[in-house]
Amino acid sequence: AASLERFTDRDAVSPWAREALEWAVGSGIMNGTSATTLSPDGGASREQLAAFLIRLIDRYGLVISD
Repeated sequence: AASLERFTDRDAVSPWAREALEWAVGSGIMNGTSATTLSPDGGASREQLAAFLIRLIDRYGLVISD
């Protein structure tokens, strides 16, 4: 798992979400809303969710082609 130290708003991450967020950042699936923020109190746009899902699918080969 990656450290969230580079994010200035890391203390706003809920305890129940911290491990999963560290995994997502460490895996390169999630990058934050800027180089130094996660915006854990904000919602995710469709574009952000699509980018997350594409990275997840690519990273773990979740699509089986014909």
